[in-house]
Amino acid sequence: MASFDLALPLSQEAVEGTRRIAGDEHEHTLCAIGSLAALYNSMKNWTDARPLHEEALEVRRRTLGETHLETMNSMSGLGQTLAGLGEKEEGMALLEEAVDTAQRVLGGGHPSTAHFEGRMEWSRQNL
Repeated sequence: MASFDLALPLSQEAVEGTRRIAGDEHEHTLCAIGSLAALYNSMKNWTDARPLHEEALEVRRRTLGETHLETMNSMSGLGQTLAGLGEKEEGMALLEEAVDTAQRVLGGGHPSTAHFEGRMEWSRQNL
């Protein structure tokens, strides 16, 4: 647990700094937001992860489109978060959307497709 204690304030600082310097919709800011949300997911702190994943997904859908890898990452992260919060049907739908999009756009052999599939299976079995 100590590694989370060390990582969390650094990740929060990264989000604050990139928001201030680059703005809310800059890709560096969205990457920092996604990293903080993923850290919260790793901690199973679904409540704090949710608004970050929602923000990143909304902006990425609007600015990058549905088929961009970072949009798929946001779909998958939010899906896992929703499943962790007990909103399993909505969460699994987003996880499946990320997998389906990755298979269509990147192909079944792409490492990101495998990552999304693994996250979906883990969520199905553990959440």
